[in-house]
Amino acid sequence: MMNFDLEELHAELEVLPHRLRAVFLAWMCERMLPSYIFFSKKHGLDQAILRGALDRAWEWLATPSDDIDFSILARRCEDLAPETEDYEDPLVSAALDAAVAIGALLRYLKRFDEEHLSIGLTLIRDSIDMHVQELEGMDSLGSDLEDKIASHPLMQEELKVEKEDISYLNRIRGDDVNVIEIKGRWYNLEVGCLGDLNS
Repeated sequence: MMNFDLEELHAELEVLPHRLRAVFLAWMCERMLPSYIFFSKKHGLDQAILRGALDRAWEWLATPSDDIDFSILARRCEDLAPETEDYEDPLVSAALDAAVAIGALLRYLKRFDEEHLSIGLTLIRDSIDMHVQELEGMDSLGSDLEDKIASHPLMQEELKVEKEDISYLNRIRGDDVNVIEIKGRWYNLEVGCLGDLNS
């Protein structure tokens, strides 16, 4: 069984250039965005800004430039994060995580600082954690809670995907980055890291 280990994940990413670390985080955001879209359709929130912001990140990854003010764009995304106390919907945490993760990606693109990379890397795990607890009706005080969450198929699938993504990125050499191919790996998904929310 695979387990989430932030230090190990950072160590695996450290051998990659910052641009490819950002690609890895962008892929995570793509897998989180369907949760926000599903939630926003139910509650009438704007989903276009997050999709547009993630597209701007992909544009920059294809052709880095100084033309995008990532701080303003990140703030717009973070402002779209729903307040958990305002909704009884169990997906509110996942929607919040998606908005904050995209904000973290944008802030990472501005300075390539490890703090925002760490924030982004942990949010997908948090989303799956909360969703699995709700989905399976788990006791949040149970002594084996973490083991049950870690072994759940949704968490194991995400950890497997992350390992495969890192392996894929490790095969890229120099500046030979085909962002169209890279983006297409997880771009604009209907079903994200929480599985099919319509079922």
